[in-house]
Amino acid sequence: MADIEVDYDALNYLSGSLHGLKDTVPKAMTYSSSHAELKVSGGDMALYLAIADTAKKVEDALSKWLVDTATACRAGAEAVEDCVIFYQQHEERVVAEFHGVYTESDAAGAHAGASSVAAAKLTPPVNDVVFDDVFDAMGLMGNVISPSFWLGTFTDWVLDAILGAGEHDPFKAIGDLIAGDWEKISLASDALSKLGDYYTCLEEELRERVLKIDADWNGGASDAAQHSLKKTADSFGEVAEKLSGLSKDYNTVAIGVFQTADVLTGLLRSLADWGIAAAIAAAAGTATAETVVGAIAGWGVAGWSVWKMLNIVEEIFSALDLTWQIASVFSGQCALWLGDYHSGGRTATIHIPAFVEE
Repeated sequence: MADIEVDYDALNYLSGSLHGLKDTVPKAMTYSSSHAELKVSGGDMALYLAIADTAKKVEDALSKWLVDTATACRAGAEAVEDCVIFYQQHEERVVAEFHGVYTESDAAGAHAGASSVAAAKLTPPVNDVVFDDVFDAMGLMGNVISPSFWLGTFTDWVLDAILGAGEHDPFKAIGDLIAGDWEKISLASDALSKLGDYYTCLEEELRERVLKIDADWNGGASDAAQHSLKKTADSFGEVAEKLSGLSKDYNTVAIGVFQTADVLTGLLRSLADWGIAAAIAAAAGTATAETVVGAIAGWGVAGWSVWKMLNIVEEIFSALDLTWQIASVFSGQCALWLGDYHSGGRTATIHIPAFVEE
C-alpha cells in the first residue's frame, strides 16, 4: 500500500545543499593548514617543547573533523538521492507527489553551485590588539619577548649578562631573536575561533534545510532521514563548541605568559642596571686597592650589587616557572576539549548520516 508523500524538488534541493556544505570543506582545510597550525621549527625549540605536542593533537583532531565533515555531507546527499531514485522506480509506493516550499529552479541552483555561506566565516585571523598596546607601553616598538626565549634560551642569556656580554641592547635582541612566536599563538587562536564560527554556520544551515523539508517528505525513510541529519547538525555544533574552547585556551596561554612580559622586562632592566653598578664598583675597588678604605668601599658596593643581581635572577626564574605552569594548564585544558582518554572527556565525532528507503 502506498504510504509516502514527497516533493522531489525539496529532496533535490536538500541533496544539493548537502553537496554545497561539502564544497566548503576544502577551503576550511586550506584555512586550517595556513592559519590554525603553529608550524614550529628548530628555531622555536622551546615553544615546540612547551606546547607543540598539544597543538599537534589539536591540529590532528581538526583535520579529522574536516575530513569527516566532507564524508558526512556527501553521505547525506547520496542517501537523499538514493531515496529519490527509489521513489521514481517504485511509484506505486508514493501516495502523492506535490510542490512545496522549493521549486525545480531552487533544486537546480543548489546543485549548480555552493549554496552555503559557511566559508565566508573564514576571514583572515588577526592578533589580539592588547599585544600592540602592551608593546607600546613597554617601549618595545613592536619587538616581541618570545616564549621560546623565556622557555629555552633565557638561562644562557642570563649567564652571558652576568658575565658581562651586554654591550648590545638585550631587549631589542630578545625581540629580534625569535620574533613572531606570540603572533603564531594569537593568530592560531583567532583562526580556531573562526573555524568554530564556520561549524556553527554549518550546523545552522543543515538544521534549517532539514526543518524546511519536513512538511514536504512524509512516510518511508523521512523520519530516519530527519533524525540522522539532525544528529549530524548536532555534531557540527559540538565541534564548534570545542573549537571555541580551544581558541580561548590558545589565547589564554599567549596572553597569560605575555602579561608577565612587562614584569620580566623590568627585572631584566634591573639586572642590567645592577650588573653595570657591580662592574663600576669592582673597577673602583681595584683602582683604589692601595687604600684600604677605597678597596672596602669599592668591593663592598660590588658585592651588594651582585647580591641584588642574584635576587633578581631568582625572581626571573620564578616568572619563568609561571610560564611552565601556564603551558601545563594549556595542555590540560586542550586535553579536556579534545576528550583525551586520561582527561575523562568525550571525544567529539562527526555523525555520518545513514538512512535508506526500503
